[in-house]
Amino acid sequence: MGLHHITEDSTELHFHCTNPDCEYHNCSNWEPYQRCEVHDAFVHVVVPAEEMRQRLMGTVGPEVLQNVTDTVLVQKNTDGRKDGRTRVIPIDHPDIEWTGPGVVALPTCSCGTRMFLKVDFTEKELAAHNISVPVRDPNNASIVTRIDQHPMVARHKQLAEALRARGNVWVDPHQTPVERGVIVHGSSEG
Repeated sequence: MGLHHITEDSTELHFHCTNPDCEYHNCSNWEPYQRCEVHDAFVHVVVPAEEMRQRLMGTVGPEVLQNVTDTVLVQKNTDGRKDGRTRVIPIDHPDIEWTGPGVVALPTCSCGTRMFLKVDFTEKELAAHNISVPVRDPNNASIVTRIDQHPMVARHKQLAEALRARGNVWVDPHQTPVERGVIVHGSSEG
């Protein structure tokens, strides 16, 4: 979901539709923690008692292990995920617009769905656990070498910067031209 790629020269956006029935919906490459409400399913898996005892050994006491029987686990199955086409649009597309402070709407998809992206974040939001991605030492996964920003957040911030660089900025519709800093010659507002 969201914005998948901005070209190096910031001229094109690549993204997928959030509508699960759309030809541009792509949930096949989502991160493991994400769930596609339509294409993911849950399956029941029976783990035989002996295998379950092996899995639990060292985590529970022997008195608990002796009472373990066949166990039914619920697991997510992603076999039904869809590999849809990627939408590619120029960053200066006239239908890319700011719909609020810090929110950008991408052009409406052919299926009628429109994606809205949060592109500005407060320091508190950027410090949230779901925005940070730990980078681990390749030789020892228990060691975190640094904390990076989630790639999707970085792309959304990059989109905001690229739009602003092209003059596509948020304009509060409730502000007068003078409040926005626009000089209006011959106007009673100025």
